[in-house]
Amino acid sequence: MGATVLLYGSGAREHAWAWKLAQSTEVTRLIWVASHIAAVPEKESQWSLEVWNPEIGFEEIVQRAKTEGVQCAVVGPDDPIAQGLCDHFVAAGIPALGPLATGAKLESSKSFAKEIMQAAKVDTAAWVSVTDRSAGERALDRFKSPWVIKADGLALGKGVKICSTRKDASQALETLLELSGNVVIEEFLEGEEVSWMAFCRGDRVALWDTSRDYKRLQTKNLGPNTGGMGAYSPVALFQTEEAFERVRKDVFLPVLHEMKKRGTPFHGILYAGLIFNSSTQRLSVLEFNARLGDPEAQVLLPRMKDDLWQWVMRVATGEGWQHDQVRVGFHDRAAVYVVGAAEGYPDAPVKGDSVSGWKWKESLRSCQDPSGFVAGMKEPGVTSGGRVLGALGQAPKLEEARALAYQRLETMRFRGMQNREDVGVL
Repeated sequence: MGATVLLYGSGAREHAWAWKLAQSTEVTRLIWVASHIAAVPEKESQWSLEVWNPEIGFEEIVQRAKTEGVQCAVVGPDDPIAQGLCDHFVAAGIPALGPLATGAKLESSKSFAKEIMQAAKVDTAAWVSVTDRSAGERALDRFKSPWVIKADGLALGKGVKICSTRKDASQALETLLELSGNVVIEEFLEGEEVSWMAFCRGDRVALWDTSRDYKRLQTKNLGPNTGGMGAYSPVALFQTEEAFERVRKDVFLPVLHEMKKRGTPFHGILYAGLIFNSSTQRLSVLEFNARLGDPEAQVLLPRMKDDLWQWVMRVATGEGWQHDQVRVGFHDRAAVYVVGAAEGYPDAPVKGDSVSGWKWKESLRSCQDPSGFVAGMKEPGVTSGGRVLGALGQAPKLEEARALAYQRLETMRFRGMQNREDVGVL
């Protein structure tokens, strides 16, 4: 008998999770807890898929998972992790790939993450946490333009405002205070950004390859912040042994040690959003996320050479993780992923439009080169959300992968589709 795994989440990230898990010869049954699945990963060997509606609630999901013999639960999105879904699984005796709610605070509370970094002596931007407008205005006086203003809690990737004028900064302060009740104001840091994921358990860490995402809606970093309009991997500047060792010693290990010291060890995927200033050699943490990034997952998982299921079980149970396993294996090829978003995204995405050109079956077979992943569709060919789909290109060189991704995106069209034209270039 093969393994039964439960996957929670409905986005393109979870679609990539499902596709990669399907490649494991050890996984024969997937229970996918999702509000919609517009495309299903296939595999040549025996494989069964069941879909549960998340509306049945955490307690019912966990009880049914126990009855169905789930060996491990993988929780993709930030909200259910922050709300303690992994706590429910672990309490029921089911290992979970995802941190407990105490670990998820590294993402769900910006001020908490800053306090952890301060205690662990991890470099980050100077910051002030405020809970009211007057304190916020005084804090704005302390920093130079542009101002970085962040909602303290989760905001679906849209809780960060970078403002070049004081008027815009004051408006952002008011808006984000209404959203979360607590706001972090930071100094603006300049440099090259990189998204760095790692499997973590207690004080153990295995680094993934590097990636970079594109948060602004429009080409040349214009428009509002979104959940992510594309990504590529690897990022050549950081893909060196020296960079891996520095990030391991100066970022991940100090934070993991601090969390463990406080009695709240982190088990799961820790995402460090980093920025490097080449003129000063300063490496700083912009943010932490307590799960795999989206859209970074869509370029990283297809490049992963290792068996994902084996890593899931190492992290979730602590068993089988050898001391020399400090890096996750990746293929040498490059990957580029470009999002096609609905008209009106991110504020008011239009739904119900027909999508043409997606070769559903061919794109999702358990192979090394899927053509893309699905997010905002409740059925094949009909849009139902903001980030509808994404096209993926993989090739030996980044330029070739980029050309293939955009070539594939051109075949996947729907009315009013928005996409950036500079993913993999800027």
